Amino acid sequence: MNDRQKQPIRVLHILHSMNRGGAETMIMNYYRNIDREQVQFDFLLTFQGKSDYEEEIISMGGRIFHITPLTLTSIRGYLKDIQRFLKEHREYKIVHSHTSSKSVFPLYISKRCKVPVRVSHSHNMELGDGTFSIKEILRKLLRKPLRLVSTHNFGCSKEATIWLYGEKYWQTGKAKVLPNAIDTKKFSYNEEIREKYRQDFSLTDNFVVGHVGRLQKEKNHLFLLEIFAEIAKKEEKAKLVLVGEGALQEEIEQKAHVLGIEEKVVLLGLRFDVPDLLQMIDVFVFPSLTEGLGIVLVEAQTAGLPCFASKNVIPEEAAVTDLVEFISLEESAKSWADKILKVQNQQERHTRISMVQDAGYDICVEAKKLEEFYLVEYKKNNMP
Repeated sequence: MNDRQKQPIRVLHILHSMNRGGAETMIMNYYRNIDREQVQFDFLLTFQGKSDYEEEIISMGGRIFHITPLTLTSIRGYLKDIQRFLKEHREYKIVHSHTSSKSVFPLYISKRCKVPVRVSHSHNMELGDGTFSIKEILRKLLRKPLRLVSTHNFGCSKEATIWLYGEKYWQTGKAKVLPNAIDTKKFSYNEEIREKYRQDFSLTDNFVVGHVGRLQKEKNHLFLLEIFAEIAKKEEKAKLVLVGEGALQEEIEQKAHVLGIEEKVVLLGLRFDVPDLLQMIDVFVFPSLTEGLGIVLVEAQTAGLPCFASKNVIPEEAAVTDLVEFISLEESAKSWADKILKVQNQQERHTRISMVQDAGYDICVEAKKLEEFYLVEYKKNNMP
């Protein structure tokens, strides 16, 4: 950075909200660890309420702005809002959009407003349930124009990168992976925390199956309940802990009642102590229908947890340790349960920090790389 520049460069991140989701948590991990005297993050959101991370963002010097939500009937208003915003805020020379194929819209306006660095970021893949969704159709239609308006293309995994930009862009290096890195030290296995949390939640003598994620279709909670019901048939002390909130909570509660396991399912809702909660559980189950990467799976491995995840859905690169077993969603709930129960009496648990760091998921290292990317691109475009 130019020595005369006393203020940090400001990067504008565009997405729906800054609530606790995979993409949002990834952004916050980078934000917390980037040198904010060099680079500052601001956020342009279509969510009109207060986001989970809002207070923390403001405390770190970030700014939050709101614009018209993007829907089929509000595209014109959305585009006008972005154009108005960028004309009023010409300080933004780097725009980083996290809205999948819909990034074509803000990046198109950014190009028209002569923003020189326009980053598209893929956090998703298509649903793995055999459906051909509207989202997938739109993604195919918007992929080519997106490549025409972006200057840089990132993805959270190889699969998510290819899904949005295509194999050719991956092979030629025009699209690259920006890892969903984590603060590995926070997730290091801690026996004292484990015992305290198990006592606090009255789970001292239980076999605790855990899951962290929004209560939405993509996370496949209903199948998870079926898996757990099979586990509970063979292990009477089994408990299922679900961390997260979402629109499917009532449906999940009803399903648990129908399966006769409602007394064994613990719904914790939105939590800010996930690193500690992971210490409490015994096995992590992740049967998602779609995931760009599944960063919580990396967090669970760091905490030394045996993990079971959807085969051919969760990217294989998410298995950064020897703790992950992939199982096809075509296998029965009983088959999943039988495999999970095999680790019930596993050997002594150990953290896997070094393996996670070696795989490129250490936020201290990766935040420095992203910071350097922003600074280099800023200088490259002849900005004072």
